[in-house]
Amino acid sequence: MIIFAFGGRGALPAKSLAAMKRTLLLTALSAILLFSCEEPSVEPVLPSSGTDGETSTGTGETPAGTEETPADGGLGSYSVLKSYIDYSRHPGFRFGVAMGYSEFSGNKDMNAIAAGNFDNVTPGNEMKYGSVVKNDGSMDFSTVKAFIAKARGDALDVYGHNIAWHSQQNVTYLSGLLSDIRLDGGGNAEVTTELVSNPDCEGEDMSSYIMRIYGGGFTAPEIVAPGADGTGHAIMVPAADSVEYAWDNQFFLTSSVALSKGEEYSLSMKIRADKPATVDLQAHASAGNYLYWNIAGGTMSFTPEWQEFSYSGTVPDGADGMKTIAWNLSKSAPANNYYFDDIHWTVTRAYSGSRPQTAEEKRDTLIYAMDRWVKGMMQACGGYVTAWDVVNEPIAGSGDDGYGNYPLQHGSDATNFFWQDYMGDELYVRKAVELTRKYFAEYGGDPSALRLFVNDYNLEGDWDGNRKCTSLVNWVKKWEADGVTVIDGIGTQMHVSASTNSTVQASREAAVEKMFHILAASGKLIKITELDVGITDASGSAIKIANVTQEQLEAISSYYNFIINKYFEIIPPQQQFGITIWSPLDSTSPYWRYNEPIGLWFTDYKRKPAYGGVADALKANLQ
Repeated sequence: MIIFAFGGRGALPAKSLAAMKRTLLLTALSAILLFSCEEPSVEPVLPSSGTDGETSTGTGETPAGTEETPADGGLGSYSVLKSYIDYSRHPGFRFGVAMGYSEFSGNKDMNAIAAGNFDNVTPGNEMKYGSVVKNDGSMDFSTVKAFIAKARGDALDVYGHNIAWHSQQNVTYLSGLLSDIRLDGGGNAEVTTELVSNPDCEGEDMSSYIMRIYGGGFTAPEIVAPGADGTGHAIMVPAADSVEYAWDNQFFLTSSVALSKGEEYSLSMKIRADKPATVDLQAHASAGNYLYWNIAGGTMSFTPEWQEFSYSGTVPDGADGMKTIAWNLSKSAPANNYYFDDIHWTVTRAYSGSRPQTAEEKRDTLIYAMDRWVKGMMQACGGYVTAWDVVNEPIAGSGDDGYGNYPLQHGSDATNFFWQDYMGDELYVRKAVELTRKYFAEYGGDPSALRLFVNDYNLEGDWDGNRKCTSLVNWVKKWEADGVTVIDGIGTQMHVSASTNSTVQASREAAVEKMFHILAASGKLIKITELDVGITDASGSAIKIANVTQEQLEAISSYYNFIINKYFEIIPPQQQFGITIWSPLDSTSPYWRYNEPIGLWFTDYKRKPAYGGVADALKANLQ
């Protein structure tokens, strides 16, 4: 039996009229030149202990950084940043900052930066699963509630970060939920496990299927229609003309479970080919890593008509540890197309005392855990937080999903827990969206005001032709293909660097423009969620605070300005949701871009040239 621990807190009242209060605060604060203290506690590190009492880095009645000095370079003439936004003309645009609770609440200088320059704040870590969920599964939302209460008092909106992610999870608790189930009375049980994902070929998950066509690499096969019996879909593997060997063209059926010698297994499927053919079947450790020449009867015959194939047997000694069955498609025919549907590969195992959970049980367990988590978070927020990173960093930066896109990230370990490993690539995202909308409405939120974003990094990458950006846009289409799931927007993090190499800088700028064009074409709301800008030297190494020159500070400012201007130039006005500055200060934290000059303020609280670059871009586009 699996025992779940319950937790939760009472709801906050509904969101106040923050917009009205902003106008009053802006008037009061517009004459103050704002500054900072220490960098916010931002991902990927959990919140560190900070001062609980109020502190100040200023002296007397003049806060640090407000005095005009030669080092300011005339930056003292700028007003607070949000004064450059005409909210009457741009009522839907949000300009935010990321900040940890200890700085936001316990340090009046840092709080003044947030309240004076921005209209919303993103908690650095406080809303993440690992910050709330304890090892026994209980949930403590007290800091979340306190953060929201402070933001309400400062007339700031809160941007929720985040609902579903793989990092900063409580791996101990989540892994425990998936542990083996004790058998009543310590008895015995036989469990049959399906080793194939998407066996009916009707879903998008292609993780069980790989092909290798002569002269090419390992990729996912095609999904075609119709499938067996003239309905649905099937997998199609095109085999090119063979040059020499039967394995010049191959199809692979893979599993995450290794089979041991002597274990009982069954393989069944519906098959056909454009031309009659006979192929060999081999056991592999993984696709291309040969183990044994004969598995599942050793051969399979194809005809142009659909037929059923089935085999049951035991794993041969030579196939011990196999995870993959390989079809050598070039044994008896030249170019051909092979079709597979209703593919089932199962293994039956006997257990005593306890048994592992089935894939279905693990999926259902995590749906329950996600339900608890989202319900608790929405209850704690009480409808005040109307925009969320509902899914954070789902896309891998390599591989292929069979459609030319990067797949989702996978591979849970001691520090990361990928919910999609057990829930599947589609259900993981769709369930997070469904539950957030459900409980947001139940706990005081206006459903028409809720905006849900999928957020990821390196969308501006010039090294892969913005493939990650294109992949994310296409995955959003897949998630929404059920006709029920609605993802409102896409978040691009943009932890970037200018370069002292003009050629490299030109390439980076071109990739930023291409990213914005791809995102604009999606039709979704677009938010720059975590913008910070450093600088690299000609070798690509980050230039540190101690070595940065005035010219390089100006280059950072120019890149901030370029990015924001291009956002407004390329993203249509109706899709411009907002921009968040991730690190207001230069970083002195070993956990985030250590000693890089990424902020809008120096560590001595004076404004940097980057402040002027941002202010100029806001003024040029939002007034």
